[in-house]
Amino acid sequence: HFFIGSKNLTKSSDYVYLYPWLRTGLLTSSGAKWKNRRRIITPAFHDKELLNNFIDIYNEQAAILVQRLNSIESGKEVNLYPYIASCALDIICEAAMGLNIGAQQQKNSQYVDAVLKLTDIILKRQRMPWLWPDLIFKLLPQGRNHDRYLKIVHEFTKKVIDDRAQEFHADENRGKRSAFLDLLLKQMNDEHLTLLDIQEEVDTFMFEGHDTTAAAINFTCFMIALHPEVQQKLHEEIDRVFENDHNRPCTMEDLNELNYLECVIKETLRLFPSVPFIAREVQEDFMYNGYKILQGSTAVLFIYYIHRDPKHFPDPDRFDPDRFLPENSHDRSAFAFVPFSAGSRNCIGQRFAMLEEKAVLSWILRRFKLKTSQTRDELNLSFEIILRSEHGAFVQVEPHDMTKHSIEIDFSENIEINHPKCVHGPTLLFNSLTSKFFACSACRDRQECDIFISYEKRNEKKSKKIIEQNEREYEKFKKYIQTLQKNKKKFNKQLNIHYCYTCSTLFSDDEQSDHNDHKYTESLSRQQLRQPCHYILQPLENKRSNAQFFFSQTFIDYLINEIILKNSWDSIICIGCPTIFENLHRFNSKKKQFQTYLLDYDYRLCSFYSSKQMLIYNMFNGHIFSNKKYFQEKFLSIIKNCLIIIDPPFGGFHRALFYSINKLFQSYEINRNIILFNPYFLEKWIIDAFSNLKMLDHKIEYTSISSLNLCRGKKGSPVRMFTDICLSKFPPLDDINYKYCFECNRYTLLTNQHCFQCQSCTSKDGLPYKHCSLCQRCVKAERTHCNTCNVCHLPNQCMIKTNKRKHSLSDNQKKKKKKKKPK
Repeated sequence: HFFIGSKNLTKSSDYVYLYPWLRTGLLTSSGAKWKNRRRIITPAFHDKELLNNFIDIYNEQAAILVQRLNSIESGKEVNLYPYIASCALDIICEAAMGLNIGAQQQKNSQYVDAVLKLTDIILKRQRMPWLWPDLIFKLLPQGRNHDRYLKIVHEFTKKVIDDRAQEFHADENRGKRSAFLDLLLKQMNDEHLTLLDIQEEVDTFMFEGHDTTAAAINFTCFMIALHPEVQQKLHEEIDRVFENDHNRPCTMEDLNELNYLECVIKETLRLFPSVPFIAREVQEDFMYNGYKILQGSTAVLFIYYIHRDPKHFPDPDRFDPDRFLPENSHDRSAFAFVPFSAGSRNCIGQRFAMLEEKAVLSWILRRFKLKTSQTRDELNLSFEIILRSEHGAFVQVEPHDMTKHSIEIDFSENIEINHPKCVHGPTLLFNSLTSKFFACSACRDRQECDIFISYEKRNEKKSKKIIEQNEREYEKFKKYIQTLQKNKKKFNKQLNIHYCYTCSTLFSDDEQSDHNDHKYTESLSRQQLRQPCHYILQPLENKRSNAQFFFSQTFIDYLINEIILKNSWDSIICIGCPTIFENLHRFNSKKKQFQTYLLDYDYRLCSFYSSKQMLIYNMFNGHIFSNKKYFQEKFLSIIKNCLIIIDPPFGGFHRALFYSINKLFQSYEINRNIILFNPYFLEKWIIDAFSNLKMLDHKIEYTSISSLNLCRGKKGSPVRMFTDICLSKFPPLDDINYKYCFECNRYTLLTNQHCFQCQSCTSKDGLPYKHCSLCQRCVKAERTHCNTCNVCHLPNQCMIKTNKRKHSLSDNQKKKKKKKKPK
């Protein structure tokens, strides 16, 4: 009733101290005005372009934050809240007003100081009854300071809005990053908004999005430091998602893959909700649990205690992020966990807040390990509008080395026999520093496949139940594949064939009535049926994990005409690259120059290819789902020289891929070559798994996915070819961007310079490199050799020097203290 009853939509008088600052914005308004403002503002938080702009802001400000944290004295525990709060303030200011106020760099210090002190005064006034009467409050220093800071804040936001509105109407802000303010300015005329109305919402956004988010990130850092086993799992997830790169900006896709981090944030918000209580003023009498609640009463909901209900959260005081895994939370009431409130008045910016928290924490955890000697009991929580720790949550930050492999795959057991199965076939056995477990071989994202079984607990009743459930799903998927392949045969001679996107199957005109409510194609031509990825399946998905559907036709033609046809392979096996296969299949149907076969996990392809042309195959565990008799007896047993073309999902396990390829050919004597596609920054891990492969400079362009043609802001795809074929056999993709290096005996990017000390063209991304004689390798041109730490790095990034400076500063401070005479 509290959340969904329309009678309780009015904010209580507890929010009255926010009115001078926020006036009647979305947080403090009610009734018709609130409904109208909510309707206007809601689209801003579902605008993909705007959210992507916000991610750029998260990255920029989080990068500054980790630089500041890096300057903290080594071994010293500090209260992280001031660091995080200024970062959150920078983020919210730029997201709300499009202005970088530089709170972390002490710019615009008057406004930053005013916001922080005004917030502090309001929160203190709320819990001090003697400050409630305006007459007394105005006479005291707190009241006078309140009015002074309020004037600074209002004048600043008014000037920013006026300037932005002038630019907006003059069309001068083209090319600038969009902000929440711009969305309101666009709707000024249509929604009859005044500049004062807009200022109310901007001020509200500033208040709601600053302190609450900072509190959530601060408490999460503390809980991570308090629980090393949770921190280890987080490092494993983050190292995997970011491919051990601690400088790469987050993307929306990265943040969506950080599922365990989201569980950790949610569990922290359960124990330490940023807003510990919410209050509503009752507009009409109503009955609740046999009690009559009178009109005019203030109903207070203590979220802090709701989140400790043992009915929904057994052992409620224990910190357990696994509570929020899908399998543990799908039956939980929507009102059991309400850190962002619930119902119609829930927090409109909760998606923004969660993305910000994940982005900032991912930056922190990529650089640092967190430790603390403080206990939860020592936090001394203060229940204000925002939950705080009276004395602060103190944490120690230490450098985290992402280059160390924190997780390995164990291939000692027979995967097909001893490993539990999921819908993607047998799981893999993973070894981390803290645990040993079975998990899906194909999916990094546990939202796509959530199987997770502890190796030590695999024989327990709960684990056996999960194994049996996943075995049933596996068998169901296997039967479905067989059904699709049987259906394929009956359509070979029919003319009018359609493809149903809802059912992922072909059907004839006679069966059209079964698909009337579904999305399906018009009658398909023979050419469309021969090239399903090009004509039919391509529009279905447009994401990085399905990049194999989007090889540009120019590159496919280059691969066939310049590489395949000019060599003497008698067979081509395409693994995870159906677009290349269908082009080869179309070409080969006329000339019969070589045999082709497709191995892919996409079950939709079964509607177009028989088992004589393709198999459903998982490239990370080597498991074949459908009938493999023809493939083994009529294909592998007769071929002699084979080219294997592999396009694995980016970030897949390369050692598992190597294991699967060897398993596929282990009983056959076949001369084989490999062409593998992956980003250049994964070269180290690819070469570790496939020691005989070398990387080419050729940039592999994709269609429809522009992000794959841009690499960290620099034009050009990051995807390269890795191969064991002689590199001189690969001509350039074009005559403009490539040149021939006679020393390396291969084509390289035009900007790549040969290093005679390294005996290779060492640049991976086409940027200038230089040779360091001390490191005995080539490094990026902007890096210089540091004699202190004996490596090349960017200016001011020497960890040893930084730590020495910290220690010398602390030693000097100690000496000064010793010199002081006692009074």
